[in-house]
Parts: sequence; C-alpha cells; structure tokens
Amino acid sequence: MKVAAVVVTYKRYELLKKNIEACLEQTFIVDKLIIVDNCSMDGTIEKIKMDFAGCGLLDIVELKENTGGAGGFSSGIQYAYNKNYDCLILMDDDGRPHRKDTFETLLDNYNKQYKEGIPVMLNSLVVCDDENLSFGFGNISKVKEAISCSNNHYIDGYCNPFNGTLINRELIETIGFPRKEFFIRFDEKDYFERSLRVNNRVVGTVVDSIYYHPSTGTNEVKKIFGICFVNAYEAGWKEYYKVRNSFYLYKESGKNTVYIYLKYIQYVSGLYVFRIKNKKELLPFLKKGYADAKCGNLGKLVEPGCKKL
Repeated sequence: MKVAAVVVTYKRYELLKKNIEACLEQTFIVDKLIIVDNCSMDGTIEKIKMDFAGCGLLDIVELKENTGGAGGFSSGIQYAYNKNYDCLILMDDDGRPHRKDTFETLLDNYNKQYKEGIPVMLNSLVVCDDENLSFGFGNISKVKEAISCSNNHYIDGYCNPFNGTLINRELIETIGFPRKEFFIRFDEKDYFERSLRVNNRVVGTVVDSIYYHPSTGTNEVKKIFGICFVNAYEAGWKEYYKVRNSFYLYKESGKNTVYIYLKYIQYVSGLYVFRIKNKKELLPFLKKGYADAKCGNLGKLVEPGCKKL
C-alpha cells in the first residue's frame, strides 16, 4: 500500500517546518510528503528546501497563485491521485501529528476497517491541548468526552477535515476533489458531507490517533444579562467566504429562499449581538457574501487581507 501525506501551506515557514519534522519522526513514515505551496513568495519554500536538502521524502508542488485552502487541497489530492497513491493523509500547515504513532494508529484502524472497494475517510482526533478538542463534534468539546463516546477507539460519522485526515482512492473516485472555487471556508465541510452521502462508506474519527491544531480565531467574551458569551472573532474577508460558501450550500441542497434568508438574518443578528469589534466594517462583507451565494458567484472574489469593501 502506497501512502502519501499532503500538506497545504501559505507563508507559514516555522509551522510548516514543525509539521515536516513531526512527520519525519513518525513510527510509520509515509512514502512521500507532498507540500503544496499556495504561491507564498516569502521564501518559505526556499528555506524548506535548504532545511531538508537531501531528504528524498519531500515532493514540493508550487502553485502559480494563491488558491486558498480549497484550491490547495484540490490540487494536492489530484496530484497525489495521479501518482497512484492508495491512501492520502491530509494536513494544513498549522497542524501536525501530536504523537509519534499518530499515522501508525490511523493506518492500523484503516487496515482493520477497510474492505476492497469501500470509500474511506478517517480522521485523527484533533486537539489544541491535552484536555480540549480544536473543533469538537457537536456538543462534544473535551478529549475525555470524545474517548468515552468512542466504540473500539472509533467514533462513526464525525470528522474534522483536513487535519490528520486519511482518505483512500475509492473515496476520491466516488466524490471527486474538494471544490477549489470555494477558496477558503466550508470546502472541508462540503467534502466531509459528500463522503457521508456515499453508500457503504467508512467515515469517522480514530480517538487514539492524536493530531494537534491550535484553537482558531480570536475569542471575544461579552456579557448579556450576566451571562458570558464567547464569539470567535474573524476578519471581514474571512466572514465573506464563510457566508458565501455556507449559504451557497444551503441553496444547492434545495432549501427554499425564505428559509435561506431567515438563516442569513439570524447569522447577521448573532454577529451584531455578540461581536465587539469592527461591526460597521463587517456588514458589507456579509451582504456581498449572501448576494454572491444567491447568484452562484464562486472563486476568489475578495482578496485575503482586504479590510474594507
């Protein structure tokens, strides 16, 4: 069985280096570590080539433009698929295997569950520290909770792509590649939900394969009637892609116009009630995201780092 890891990176040299070092320390060493660079243009790849000169494990794919996480994973998966790898382990550059047996444990579970021709998506358990999950599963946010809910070290039907996520060729052949036109946000959710719709699939999380990813966003805490509410603060341009892609998926799933509009109003109201910073600057991004979702306008339509529309 040929196994490759795919890491998408953009201007994160230090974090990417830690990821590669962690991969090289694994008890199971992948056949190839494919680094997909989203046109960093800051010396990231040049430094990596120097740091790991002579390491035959690395295969670096340099894209000609920044295609976002969605485009990076779409290109990386397609590249590895064309190289005839049987399984891929997908990672962002800001995460890494947390233990030396992360890959080995993930693949052991795969070998136990895999049957010929069955599409598989298996995730490591994604943690931000020893007690807390980075993203969680519904109401589950603690490591101990996740372990207690598992059956034979496995939780069926839950994944946090693309963070220590194993997929096989059969899954790619069945559902294709991530939607590169999403640029960022909800491409991973879409890919996961597409995998769930496959018959006779294996989709879940292996709780004793531990993968590290830092907690995301900048949390703001606001008190209303004495109750503390925590809001993960994100820049307006990121909120644009979150709104556009999520509401595009609502539309694609067949939700009616009234339902989608009410969900949008609910989302905007929630941000305005709980958010503290930059409310005025935020609204144009939300409005454009919703309008583009309605019209089906996808692609990189707002530049990363854009502060005002």
